[in-house]
Amino acid sequence: MPGFDAFYLVPAFLFSNQWIRAGVFILRDSSMEYLCTTCSKAKNTDKALLPAIQRYISERIAFVSRESKKLHKPFLILSGKYGLINAAMPIPWYDQALQFYDVPQMIPVLKTQLMEKQVSRMVFYGLARKTPGWEPYYAVLEKACDNLGIDLTFRELNLQ
Repeated sequence: MPGFDAFYLVPAFLFSNQWIRAGVFILRDSSMEYLCTTCSKAKNTDKALLPAIQRYISERIAFVSRESKKLHKPFLILSGKYGLINAAMPIPWYDQALQFYDVPQMIPVLKTQLMEKQVSRMVFYGLARKTPGWEPYYAVLEKACDNLGIDLTFRELNLQ
């Protein structure tokens, strides 16, 4: 059985010069687990918008996409330009890797995206953290998830 977080909202509003409180009990599925990997430098150069899964040319992305289907878990791609995107999101061609100087500005973007998707657990598939260019992706996801109390697991792959 999936876990649930429960919380009680007590909004107040003014009615006939009296404050009225109306409580709403909300249940949120707390077991939203996502699989994630980064975008790739190799991209389909078609000028039309393409779903991210078709834009990025990567065995690693294809592998994580297959894993997500096999495990019945949603799949996200961490883009250096757009943050966390769904594999089906149409995107234009771009060339923008995440750099260390981008990390502070990207953390609030990721936090918003993680909250909107109600992520409670993230499994991130990637090359070794020490691989050139990968540390900013690990750092930004780690910081955003840590700020929100999201359980984050890293799984190392040897696929580009």
